[in-house]
Amino acid sequence: MALLLCVLQKRLNKMKFHKISLAIRFVFKQKGYALINIMGLSLGISACLFITQYVTIQKSYDKQAPFPERTYRVTYQRWTDNGDRVEFASSSPTIGQTLVHQFPEVEAMGRAYKAGGVFSYNDVVLEEELAFWGETPLVDILGFNIILGNPDSCLSVPNQAVISKKTAQRIFGQDDPVGKFLIRNGTENFIITAVFDNVPHNSHFKPEILISLANWEKRDPQMFTSGWFYSGFYTYIRLAVNTNPKDIDRKIEEFIASEFGEVLAEYKTGISFKLQPLLEIHLQSHFMHELEINGDKQSIVMLQIVAWFILIIAWVNFFNLSTISSIKRYKEVGIRKVNGASRYQLLYQLLAESAIINLCALLLAVVMLEIGYSPFANLAGIPVQRDLYGEIWFYQILCVVFLIGTLSAGIYTITGLGGNNLSECLRGTSLGLKGNTVLKKILVTIQFIIAISLLSATTGVFKQYNLIQNTNLGFRLNNMLVVKVPMVGDQSMRNRFSVFVEQSAKLPSVTGTTYSSVVPGKPNIFNRGGIHKQGDDPTDGKNMRLTEIFGNFVEVYQINLIAGKGFTGNPSEDRNNVLLNETAALWLGLQPTEEAIGTLIILEGRPKTLVGILADFNQLSPKESIEPQIFRYPERYQGYFTLQLTDNTSEQTVRDVSKIYSSLFPGNPFDYFFLDQFYGSQYLLDKRFGLVFLIFSLLSVILTIMGLLSLSAYSAQQRRREIGIRKVLGASSWSIIQLLSQSYLLLWLIATTISIPLVWLFLNSWLNDFATRIQLTSAIFLPPLAVVLLMCLVTVSVQSMSAANGNPAESLKRE
Repeated sequence: MALLLCVLQKRLNKMKFHKISLAIRFVFKQKGYALINIMGLSLGISACLFITQYVTIQKSYDKQAPFPERTYRVTYQRWTDNGDRVEFASSSPTIGQTLVHQFPEVEAMGRAYKAGGVFSYNDVVLEEELAFWGETPLVDILGFNIILGNPDSCLSVPNQAVISKKTAQRIFGQDDPVGKFLIRNGTENFIITAVFDNVPHNSHFKPEILISLANWEKRDPQMFTSGWFYSGFYTYIRLAVNTNPKDIDRKIEEFIASEFGEVLAEYKTGISFKLQPLLEIHLQSHFMHELEINGDKQSIVMLQIVAWFILIIAWVNFFNLSTISSIKRYKEVGIRKVNGASRYQLLYQLLAESAIINLCALLLAVVMLEIGYSPFANLAGIPVQRDLYGEIWFYQILCVVFLIGTLSAGIYTITGLGGNNLSECLRGTSLGLKGNTVLKKILVTIQFIIAISLLSATTGVFKQYNLIQNTNLGFRLNNMLVVKVPMVGDQSMRNRFSVFVEQSAKLPSVTGTTYSSVVPGKPNIFNRGGIHKQGDDPTDGKNMRLTEIFGNFVEVYQINLIAGKGFTGNPSEDRNNVLLNETAALWLGLQPTEEAIGTLIILEGRPKTLVGILADFNQLSPKESIEPQIFRYPERYQGYFTLQLTDNTSEQTVRDVSKIYSSLFPGNPFDYFFLDQFYGSQYLLDKRFGLVFLIFSLLSVILTIMGLLSLSAYSAQQRRREIGIRKVLGASSWSIIQLLSQSYLLLWLIATTISIPLVWLFLNSWLNDFATRIQLTSAIFLPPLAVVLLMCLVTVSVQSMSAANGNPAESLKRE
């Protein structure tokens, strides 16, 4: 390194850049300060780059669409006068065509509906959940890149299919799939007309297979002309240039009022359709029927603030260390002034030194980014592959960091050096920098505020996630094997469901088997409205989630039955009965007691007898509110088998269950998962956010410690004569340590007073999105305050001890 610097200096001297050469020599002459400066600054810069990359990806969702700023998803809201309201990310099958026909501002419209199914080609069979009914315009509106086939007519007629590149490779290998047939659920044939490139990670809609919606429309045309109260159709439109989406919302409202106003008023019901900007879906949309778990805008904004907070801490350290390292240069400055050096020349020299340190820190930060990006990407759940050097923001941050760091540190230092009295400079004293001590303390107070705030916020975030994960969910979660029901077979297949339940329950490690249309952790998109007690006004009916279950569902899942006896296990009898959860019973005006049992409940226009009320359980994460649910015996068989096991890790049990499944349901893939892992996937985004937040909060503490080291060393240097005099007069080392530490305790108290209200306001706002939430108590704030205080005292004490144990003769010999 020394040889390299020597060669570089000689080269710069030959090129007449002797001032830069001098700056390099001085920077690396003080190796300790240079190393701390460069390392601290590079840590701050790299942290800012890591977080900004994460935030940028989160904000980049759906920008691959051709005209994302003019593209919208149509959402659907339905409510009754009694306050019952549901909001869907999907819409009715009718609204799309209505918008195209009624409003010329709508340039294009495409719909999708989740189809799923088992797809086969020759001997290849796979179950694909991300299969959708779709239309040709959808491909263009959302920007799916067609790499094989014709994008203009790929889904224009029935029995056509478009598949992703990944699906094409899974089914056809390296063969061209265009023109070949896929069989869905053993009954429907679809010819592949096109292949689209794999949908990027930053898209809220990631289909693997699209099949012609025209099939459904041909089979049930009335659904697409009169199905205004149905949902499930994801409808996307593109508006003409300069069209105000609020105008379209208003026109839709007027259209609904004119067409259905009287009917809606009669039934005390309302419906509306709103345009939701495509670019807002990922971070701001949390409706029913979302295609995936979306992110949280507030969390993203918080992380971006953290990024700049960490950079500010690093800058503060850099400013302070730059000034401290310049204390040793007073004689040099005095001599240069005597020799005629102007303030401009001094500034130039100091800016050059600052620029060198900043440049080294930038280069080291980029190296850290290269080394740590893959582990960070895996932790944060973002793509490992990226074109970071092709991003404009990357160079913008580097330029801003370099300019601010160079100019502010250089100018900050010259205000002390250049403004001192010439005689004091020649004597090597630093009295002229005393004013800067106040500014340094202000900056360190800011560091304290940031460190306390980040640690307190991190404590609150982890306490909240810990509460969610340890909440009593109301059902058995562990040792539950879930198997997807078959989809390929004739009508007799449904009769074999009971056979599967009976045979699998006989396995040694299986203590019970049941069926349900949905399992915990899976959003229940099966919604029914108009549910009411017999004799009540039908217009006061309620919307509820409808779940279909076998009679032993409650026993297998160990859900508490708080009233009634539940289903009998006799299908002919159970078909006339229903169960409610506690929330649903209260919604209908029933008390969850035995007196409510026997009440007739109108479901889909037919009376059902209430035979049991279940204690509320968390169908989804405790983050979500518990919704009213009604349970009935299956009328459609699309869902899951659940097996209660004695051992969650029994591979032999899985093999045994697979054999029974394959023998009863040939031609269907055996697809299974363990419920605890599946349910826990809801927390994945929250866990990743919490870990990212924790890592960078700890980094802020490390940088704050470095700042304290610099300021305490600086303060000790400024007061070395005072310390010498006190020691000559008999002061002990401990009394000197107390003296030097007092001011830092004051800074800590000031930071505490400012940071606690800020964190309380932030956490209180953030927690509003959680149905189950922690209380903001002192337990959230006291540990971070103690950590920062301890860190402060230890750091300052080390520096103070060094000053207190110094020889007073050294500090007094010039007096």
